Amino acid sequence: DQEARDYLERAWKKGDPESASLLGWMYETGRGVMGRKNTAADRKAIEYYKQAADKGDKYARGRLDNFIDSYKKAGDKGDGYAFYQLGDLTVTGYNGVKKGEDADWRAVEYYQQAAAKKDPDGMRALGRMYAQGRGGLPQDIAPDGEAVRWLKAAVEKGSEEAKVDLASLEVPAFGRT
Repeated sequence: DQEARDYLERAWKKGDPESASLLGWMYETGRGVMGRKNTAADRKAIEYYKQAADKGDKYARGRLDNFIDSYKKAGDKGDGYAFYQLGDLTVTGYNGVKKGEDADWRAVEYYQQAAAKKDPDGMRALGRMYAQGRGGLPQDIAPDGEAVRWLKAAVEKGSEEAKVDLASLEVPAFGRT
């Protein structure tokens, strides 16, 4: 399986969308990549499926639709991470809304639901939307503003990526001074 993955990665780097789709499948099923299906593997699968779908691969588009359906069901049961993933798939144009301002608005709604469930990825995404003033949110990067508040909350929940985001805003308590 490692040999197959290496071959597919080389083919993808040369622009073969089917290779990305197959890599997505390997990560989704846990075959030859991370040993078992888990959240990190799902993220990687979605990443590859998005790339393949962007190149017109219908199988990848179908797999993304399956992830969306699964996340909607999990979100209905109160899963914060599912709301985050729905937001991420929406903001990038894969959840039935063309990428742009409408997608940003819908994504913010999902990120707010994820943040309300204390999901660190959702908190980070919401903080980033405030930092960028997207999705109908005001740009608010003041030290006591919404972007910083949500990014700090994500850091407190263990998000290393949120630390980087805070540093990019030059927040003295977490980033550059």
